[in-house]
Amino acid sequence: MKIAIASKGAGRDSQIDDHFGRAHYFVLVDSDSELFSVCGNSGGRSTPYTAGMQTAGTLLSLGVKAVIAANIGSKALATLQAAGVPTYRCRNEKVEQALDHFKRGMLPTLEEADACEADPPARFRRQRDDGKRNSPAATGKRIRVSVG
Repeated sequence: MKIAIASKGAGRDSQIDDHFGRAHYFVLVDSDSELFSVCGNSGGRSTPYTAGMQTAGTLLSLGVKAVIAANIGSKALATLQAAGVPTYRCRNEKVEQALDHFKRGMLPTLEEADACEADPPARFRRQRDDGKRNSPAATGKRIRVSVG
């Protein structure tokens, strides 16, 4: 079975990345043969709002059957769940340790309630001249919503 582990580096001794959609790399491990390869995540890292879904789609196209990550957004989690790919949580460990925990059945599965809802990185947010976020709350503007 092919397992994808979100990683900050390109090796089995690398630290688990804190963010699934914006992970620097994914270490892909065949759990039967112990062979591994590395997949960079430049596409997910450069996308403002759909990084997690784009990353999930890439991993699915590579034939991944399980994912290990510290955190994952709700849309990426839903994409993986719809494809029948379980997602497991592992924090503050190295890739090799996460793989060992996975094999021993020690990793909890991530469910919808565990998903994080993070803002996109600052480089993708519009800024006002005074440096504050350009949102109704930041600008003090009122928004009129009509339903009809």
